Amino acid sequence: NNEDGFAMYFNNNDLFVKKFDYDEAEIYPDGGCNFETFTNNKFIECESIGPLTILEPGETVTHTEVWNYFVDVKAPTDVDEAKKAVEKYIK
Repeated sequence: NNEDGFAMYFNNNDLFVKKFDYDEAEIYPDGGCNFETFTNNKFIECESIGPLTILEPGETVTHTEVWNYFVDVKAPTDVDEAKKAVEKYIK
């Protein structure tokens, strides 16, 4: 579960940031998780998941993600640098 509502991925001095909502009062699928990742030697998947919702015919639901991509970002080498990166790029 990702209660912070964001994920960051560094690759070759580029940074991908995905932001999404989390509501602790809601029920999420897959064991209550609102975020899942998958990795292999070809790609990484970072998937945010909306809460379970019962829809009547004709109703819709929206799940919003905000994506940001930054170039020439130095990857953090320790926890303190990682915290600074979070503060800088999540705002």
